[in-house]
Amino acid sequence: MKNNLENRSQDERSGFSVFNSSSNSLMPLSALSVGQRGVIDSVELKDADSARRMLEMGLIEGSTVEVMHEAPFGGDPIAVRVRGALIGIRRIDAAEIHIRLSGERTS
Repeated sequence: MKNNLENRSQDERSGFSVFNSSSNSLMPLSALSVGQRGVIDSVELKDADSARRMLEMGLIEGSTVEVMHEAPFGGDPIAVRVRGALIGIRRIDAAEIHIRLSGERTS
């Protein structure tokens, strides 16, 4: 059996991965609609500074996250509630945060 790292593209191998857990039922945080919530499965950012900022804001594996607001026309940022805090995240960063939907929807 090949190592998971060998199966990844060069871009993925060179990226900065904070957490990594594989599953077919994951979706990026940027794809969630207002009111949807899920649990963070992994945070995979290419930039170490961005990854550190996400950790400092509480975006860590196992945390529940809910999309509270999004800018019009799919713009930046999106507002999410995580660990009791409301934070704004650029869509490009939210696309690198993988979520497992919780199945419940608010509002």
